[in-house]
Amino acid sequence: MRNLLLLCLWAYVSAVSGQDFILKKLDTSINTRSFDEIAPCISNDGQRLFYTRTGYPDFDQTLIESDEDLSIILPKAKYDQRLREIYTLLGDKPGEKTYQSAFNQDIWEARWDGNNFVTDNHPEYPLNNALPNSVSSFGADDQTLVLINQFIVGGGMAKGFSTVKQKKDGTWDFPKPLPINNYHNSGEDVNLTMSSDGQVIILSMEREDGMGQSDLYISVKQTNGNWSRPENMGGGVNSPWRETTPHLSSDGLSLYFASNRGYTTNGGSDIYVQERIGRDWKNWSAPRKFKAPINSDAHDSHPYFNAATGQLYFSSTRDGSSDIFMIQISEPEKGVNPVVSERPSSHLEKVEILSSQKIKSQEENEQLKLLTAAHPIIQTPASIGKKIEIKPILFRRSTAEMLSKSYFEIERVADYLRRHPYVKVRIAGHTDNQGDRDNLYDLSRDRASEVMRLLTEIGDVNPNRMEGVGHGGDLPIASNQYERGRKKNRRVEIEIIETGISAKEEEAKVGIR
Repeated sequence: MRNLLLLCLWAYVSAVSGQDFILKKLDTSINTRSFDEIAPCISNDGQRLFYTRTGYPDFDQTLIESDEDLSIILPKAKYDQRLREIYTLLGDKPGEKTYQSAFNQDIWEARWDGNNFVTDNHPEYPLNNALPNSVSSFGADDQTLVLINQFIVGGGMAKGFSTVKQKKDGTWDFPKPLPINNYHNSGEDVNLTMSSDGQVIILSMEREDGMGQSDLYISVKQTNGNWSRPENMGGGVNSPWRETTPHLSSDGLSLYFASNRGYTTNGGSDIYVQERIGRDWKNWSAPRKFKAPINSDAHDSHPYFNAATGQLYFSSTRDGSSDIFMIQISEPEKGVNPVVSERPSSHLEKVEILSSQKIKSQEENEQLKLLTAAHPIIQTPASIGKKIEIKPILFRRSTAEMLSKSYFEIERVADYLRRHPYVKVRIAGHTDNQGDRDNLYDLSRDRASEVMRLLTEIGDVNPNRMEGVGHGGDLPIASNQYERGRKKNRRVEIEIIETGISAKEEEAKVGIR
């Protein structure tokens, strides 16, 4: 019931117009016109924001080698030369101005002033230095940060992660390495999120046991203080594309991340969320992609949800350089004032979307009635030869690219197959008769394959339970003389080809033995 309600709530909110969401670009003290601001991290009370700014001329120039700060002992020209050499070794040859390197990354801090987040602190060494610095997550409290990379007291940097604690006077301890067993990453994507109790981390890495590009891995804290070997979170979370910038909600029940699944050439990414099912950290609902205005045609990533205020923060390149945006997606927790003056629409005031709060039972029953009436679960009997009753699955004209409005049908079919675990289906693509016959066959087959792919990746359906076929325009169900009939003929049908043995039958056989 809980999963069905989450599914229905998602469908309801997805139907709301993008104008009902109030997207806010953060203050100009945070976002700059020419430089990239990424990786927002919000304290649990919603009052502090840490973020990363790249290639900015006002950076911390501390560069320790052999226990000496080269920014102090070297003339500027020699210091710039040495820094240029380091950035080149890291993989980015700087242009005319050394500070413009992508590896010049500094951490900045902003505080809530009652109306906006305003940058009020550019932390000094050891939180920042001339090397790449970025906050990946808060730790087990709002005084502990998890940083990307490990730093050596006498100078130098290594791959991995560190934790750093803020002192009572506001300064920071030197970062301590986060010891992860068998940590290695062959890709460029590196990030993690830590659970609010400090016992679980989810990392973005590229390794030999991955599904293609960078995947999400899970690691747990051990009694000796080390973290277990990262374990791939599997096909219910990962895909052959890149999964990056994970973020866990404070209750550990929602996982937000970015993925470029569905993109082919422009290198963009979208923000997704999924819910943890039960206590198993590897058992998650199907990933659901946010709609506009959260996702765009640009690169949207680094999601960070703050339950206290009900706001989702993320970075996006929709305005050219990367900037940090915020949007209200649920009601704030009781006793906490929202961090924006604007209120969401009445739709969002009545329905909590994708947050960690519990829905009151009375409201849950009313909403469930409303939502299941609009999107009822599939009731087709599990019999061989039966075609599963679905609404039309829509694609962009003459392509196998499914329209996002049809994703809910994928969820409905996946829900049906989860409720009938022994059923196998044949997915058939059909077209009208307009065009070259061979091309129509290819298009119908590609559309069937796309449905299978999405059922596997979004619905977590075992691909062995499906087969696909394309019939082109050979099996019309209406006349192709007029567009109304041709529209009916452009369709996807899902037919049950095997029912297997039911769970009750299996139990009965065991009892007979």
